[in-house]
Amino acid sequence: MNNHITLGGYDFSFSVITTQNFYEPDEFTITESGDAVNARVDRLWCGERSTAVAASLQINFAHTQDGIQWQARASHPELIKGIKVSIRSLPNAEILIPLNRGFHLADGEQLKICFPYQTHPKHHRWKAQFVAFRTANKILWLDNREHPFRVKRLWLTRHGDQLAIDVYNEDHARSRSHEFKTPLWTLREVPSWAEAVEDYRRWMENVYQLTPLEKRADAPKWLNDIALTVMMLGEGLVGHIGYTFAQMEERLDELAKVFPAQHTLLYLPGYDGRMDMHWPDIYPAEVLGGAAGFGKLAAHAHQLGFKILLHLSLWGIDRSSEFYKQFQNDLVFDSEGRPQEWETDRDGDGLAERVFAYVSPDSADFRNLIRDRVRVLVEEFHIDAIHFDQTHSYRNDLHHDHYRGVCALYDEMRQAFPNVLFGGESLSEITVPLLPLAQTRTGVIQVDDAECFQKLFAPYTRRYGHPGILAPEPTRNPWSHPTWTLEAFQHQMKMQEAAGAIPTLCLTHRHIRLDSQAAKIVLDYAQRFLKSLHAS
Repeated sequence: MNNHITLGGYDFSFSVITTQNFYEPDEFTITESGDAVNARVDRLWCGERSTAVAASLQINFAHTQDGIQWQARASHPELIKGIKVSIRSLPNAEILIPLNRGFHLADGEQLKICFPYQTHPKHHRWKAQFVAFRTANKILWLDNREHPFRVKRLWLTRHGDQLAIDVYNEDHARSRSHEFKTPLWTLREVPSWAEAVEDYRRWMENVYQLTPLEKRADAPKWLNDIALTVMMLGEGLVGHIGYTFAQMEERLDELAKVFPAQHTLLYLPGYDGRMDMHWPDIYPAEVLGGAAGFGKLAAHAHQLGFKILLHLSLWGIDRSSEFYKQFQNDLVFDSEGRPQEWETDRDGDGLAERVFAYVSPDSADFRNLIRDRVRVLVEEFHIDAIHFDQTHSYRNDLHHDHYRGVCALYDEMRQAFPNVLFGGESLSEITVPLLPLAQTRTGVIQVDDAECFQKLFAPYTRRYGHPGILAPEPTRNPWSHPTWTLEAFQHQMKMQEAAGAIPTLCLTHRHIRLDSQAAKIVLDYAQRFLKSLHAS
């Protein structure tokens, strides 16, 4: 049965996925003209080839100087969700993906990645639309350059000395139709992964209209002077209090003695009470000292020269909030119509608990609510910067244009508060235009990965540590007790430095010492980072 296509030494197979079923092609009719190969079928099968449907699938291939390109188009009487292509006969290789990690798969192991990142289904973060495969004697490069983007998922599986790739191209759930066309994909050999990354960065810079950091209108001049981020936790998710506002204020003088305050950014998650639990109630928590205590903290911090960064949610809403019913029509649903929310195992019983629901930032009313709440913080406490959490977490929403809403939120915030820096969580090619400052775990594990990360994003944004990274002593982070060893902490800091991130000192508890061996590792890195700023 001629429903597979072999070109360039690779075996291709295709399937069409609808809202009702998935379908495989009947026998292809193949025509060739020069470097072009066209494969077409006008009948698709489902149910172990028990049911035939009059539907079309056409794949246009082209041989290039260094590889092969393809694009698939389908027509079906059912609404089409997307098209999957399976590619076999790739050599086993080290896999380099722009998610800060390099992978060597064990035999039978599978790696799942998604662009843009979605927490459901659980896939690794895929930060740009390419993958490199490095063997002892060649580098293969797989990419597409779709803009505006749609969702893509990759499954990479090792079978002995070969890799199999499954590429799923998904349509926007809100605008499904009976026609679907994938982006143009390229699989080619490249002389250097670094050169290929640089070529992709130039494309990314052009289509997203990226501006170098030193010229970004949304990056205040003081950002260029920041060489240390200090996180001081207010109240964590399970109600543990790292610092009250008075205790934070007391610590500022100690911090200013070990590192210059004018080069330090104070990051304050949980200042509004139990972290992530009360959105959109973002006023300083009474249990920590209320508005009066927070006002004294902010005034003293600014007097010393610190800048203040507050942790807020991009789209979270507490179900017990007075606003929850108001935004029932704006709640976020996935592509299958399931309501979306953030869950985590906050109590350690092995089951994830519901923390908050999601409201689409595509709702103008919701964006107005957030803007009005931010205005109080900016005007009353002179806040320097705002972090919007989960900026990276995309949803193929059945009813809303998620990315349009996120872009509108940042645009409107900057118009309303031109002197405030607005950052967010994590980096990808779609968030870099929004974020002059991005929070990232920078979980690179080798130098090549760090260099890839630097090449893609460093020209446009600054990065600092996520609250989930290790503190300099064994203690809680905002959500849990992470496993702590000095070796793990040292490796974390080594990789942060390799990725060029602003060193981050996570003071998640008031008893953490600044003179410990681990704390000194962070502060020493901060001194080197500061020298590099002056050198540039």
